[in-house]
Amino acid sequence: LAQWLGTSDLPVDNMFIFGSLGFVVGYAKSKMSRFLITVGLLSLSVFIMSKNGYVTVNWGKVQRDVAGSETYKMIKSGKAMQLLPPNVQDAISRWLGVVKSAIENNKGGLAVALSSFLSGMAIGSRA
Repeated sequence: LAQWLGTSDLPVDNMFIFGSLGFVVGYAKSKMSRFLITVGLLSLSVFIMSKNGYVTVNWGKVQRDVAGSETYKMIKSGKAMQLLPPNVQDAISRWLGVVKSAIENNKGGLAVALSSFLSGMAIGSRA
């Protein structure tokens, strides 16, 4: 990307990689936070209704079902990537490889990478 733009004094590649990664993280955070707040409030309301006797919840069964689920077991064992489709796994692995090589090849540009990531995250969370 830097060669295409005809510049060598700015780490444009790292700025693009970490800026876009930050944007994706910020966008996902903004969308997931709404979902997680909704789920949290729903769970809290069920808990309060259960404590006040409006509904009966078998919390032991809930705990057993959650702890016995395949998703929980895979996350607990560190194999959460296997829950994703293979093409998504490949895309994530490629991006992680690009990010890793960008960090290893330009250790002096970590400040640029971090500021690009944070800027992208701020923009993504507003999108």
